[in-house]
Amino acid sequence: MTSLKTKKKCCCKKKCCCCKKKPLCSEIEIYTGKQIYTQILNNSEINHNIRPINIPSGASGFYLSSNKDLTNGITNYVNKDDTSYLSEYVQVVDNDKLKLQVEKLSQVVNTSRSVKSIRLESYKEYDSGIFVFSASHCPTGAGIWPAFWMVGPNWPSNGEIDVLEAVNSEGGATLGGTRCQGLYNISTLHTPNNGTCKLCIDGKCQPCDQGYGCPQNFTGNFTVGKEFNTNNGGVYVCQLSSEKVIKIWFFQKTTLPDKLQVDNTEPITSADITDWSSTNNGYVKFDACPDYFNNLFITLNIAVCGVWPNQGYSSNMNNNQPTVDAINNTNGISENGYFIVDYIKIYPDVNAQCV
Repeated sequence: MTSLKTKKKCCCKKKCCCCKKKPLCSEIEIYTGKQIYTQILNNSEINHNIRPINIPSGASGFYLSSNKDLTNGITNYVNKDDTSYLSEYVQVVDNDKLKLQVEKLSQVVNTSRSVKSIRLESYKEYDSGIFVFSASHCPTGAGIWPAFWMVGPNWPSNGEIDVLEAVNSEGGATLGGTRCQGLYNISTLHTPNNGTCKLCIDGKCQPCDQGYGCPQNFTGNFTVGKEFNTNNGGVYVCQLSSEKVIKIWFFQKTTLPDKLQVDNTEPITSADITDWSSTNNGYVKFDACPDYFNNLFITLNIAVCGVWPNQGYSSNMNNNQPTVDAINNTNGISENGYFIVDYIKIYPDVNAQCV
């Protein structure tokens, strides 16, 4: 992990002195795929139900979480002690990237914890910040449910931000339901039912409840799935401001701003945010929700089946079939059910101050 922290001094009558106002600072966390690989093989797991927590002494970054899949799927999230699985399905590739893959089974059964997979969580929790996730490959296939998201303790009380999320995403595949598309990314907020958080577009407001949430679609079919992978992936950026305004961008790597490159340690400014929002088509914004989104930890996982993908799978946009049947009728878990993680960067929000 690379960390950069700079403080600005202030001057009073041409003499440098301590000012009453806290100085602005810039602190950036940078984790390459290779660094995350080392962390998850060595870091101790914590129970995310006991958050907020104190980070274990000497620990940083991410760990493997084996908490139960709560989406009614068939996922068995492994911990660092499952060395047989990790040696086969978790690898460093291309020198410094991290490959995370679902267990490749030729047949699956529709029972809890029957397919092994990966869930990473960050030790650190965030009330605000700018979060960058760069990947060269996103998992696809029947029943495959990848996500890069942030969630607080006591769900849904603190809220949930789904930055990257898609299901059953394999070429032209889709499935039934108004929220169920596998062709493009869907970013969603979840907060308690009957809460104060809403998404309003063109005068129509929708509550961000804990079930359906308030989703926004990224229209480009290169934001997840086959075309994402053909294009060597892309980069997602989420800003959670101190006012709890949430903005999410998707950048193709050919148009990625210099500051978001892995080796760039310049702080992000308000001007950058304005520029990205006005020039990038892969952009969604949610209204301020000041009652939620505190103590959020970062999560990256690949679920198998569950309430969303189980609404049905089709390889040709017709004739949906049960998802487990679709897996078993197509030679089992897709060989493309894996992430390749380039890096994760975490900035303070543009207005954040040193503590």
